[in-house]
Amino acid sequence: MIKGNLKSLDKNLDKDIYTILNKLKDEELLSKELGLHKLDGEDFFVRTEYETKDYEGSFIEAHKKYIDIHVTLCGSEVIEVEDIRKLQVEKEYDEENDCLILSGKTSQKIILEKNDFLVCYPKDAHRVGIKNIDKEKIKKIVVKLLV
Repeated sequence: MIKGNLKSLDKNLDKDIYTILNKLKDEELLSKELGLHKLDGEDFFVRTEYETKDYEGSFIEAHKKYIDIHVTLCGSEVIEVEDIRKLQVEKEYDEENDCLILSGKTSQKIILEKNDFLVCYPKDAHRVGIKNIDKEKIKKIVVKLLV
């Protein structure tokens, strides 16, 4: 897991991750319509908007094929992260949607605000969309980078 901000990218990041995050500084890319958009090869991103929620009703997910790069464009949300080995499988891995649903306690709470990013590797299970202070509508991009 890596947390940072688009305004101060670390050039020591993995080359592919750095390249993608640098592309996301482009206002044209950030203003794309909601939905799925192709990047290069099998990499893609989803431009989404949703209202953050209470902790109850949220779930923990992990992926095997893709690295998730969450980039907050507007608003604030809490994302919880935990090593998948410390969690229990709730639903078996869905290969078509590259999603494993887990349960258990998470040990890290990360607040993402405008221009913040969070890179979640396949070992980083994550619970997203939790309200920071109050429920609010957020805008974000989630890049799916093929492992």
